[in-house]
Amino acid sequence: MTAALRDYATPMQNFVFADVEGHIGYYAPGHIPVRASGDGSRPAEGWSGQAEWTGYVPFDQLPHAYDPPEHFIVTANNRPSGAPGAPLVGLEYPNPYRAQRIVDLLREAIAHRKLTPDDFRAIQADTVSLHARALLPRLLAHAVPTEPQDRAAVERLRAWTDDARGDLAAPALFQAWFLQLAPTIVGDELGPSLDSYRGRFSSITRFIELSIDAHPEWCDTGGTPARETCDQAVTAALHAAVAQLTGRLGPELSRWRSP
Repeated sequence: MTAALRDYATPMQNFVFADVEGHIGYYAPGHIPVRASGDGSRPAEGWSGQAEWTGYVPFDQLPHAYDPPEHFIVTANNRPSGAPGAPLVGLEYPNPYRAQRIVDLLREAIAHRKLTPDDFRAIQADTVSLHARALLPRLLAHAVPTEPQDRAAVERLRAWTDDARGDLAAPALFQAWFLQLAPTIVGDELGPSLDSYRGRFSSITRFIELSIDAHPEWCDTGGTPARETCDQAVTAALHAAVAQLTGRLGPELSRWRSP
């Protein structure tokens, strides 16, 4: 299998394979440039020649695994693990929660029984949100709503068990709140450029966590004499989310659903 992947060029993909002898493997092939300097995340001085491509990352140094000790392989577009000093193969990845949830479910099942098709069916249909489990307690600790609908939203989220089923209101509310956080926290810094960054906000959970936990200066709105707190920013984002959902789905919170 790996011999067939050596000539694979682009786009870089995650390949998982198994053979008739019981071996399993993973490879992420593709032509990843080796640069004289820089990592490709910023425009380079093309006229200087200092950031020219000098070749491609050797195939054997690309992310891969073969018969790993845990006896399973998980890939869900998460950042591939690599040894210290491994070549840089990417800069932006989705949050790791989906991959971690699969790992957790596999380990739990393997500890008790031999896996069956029903186990994999359950994993495929699992709706628990590790994203909410990690972030929501932080948000609730900072939320100080005063409007009745905002308080009702907080109570709904406090009672939620992180199950993101489509027939529940809480997942829609959590997602709407999350998507309002970055614009509320850094909207003053980004200004007119805010809209061009909206598509990337779903991958900056760590920034939000650091802002409200360790760097409250990000929560301050520039250009005002007062110094706004993260409690105010988180509450403002909640209010914006509730207003958005009310406008789109009506005032009855129990009927809110994710699109």
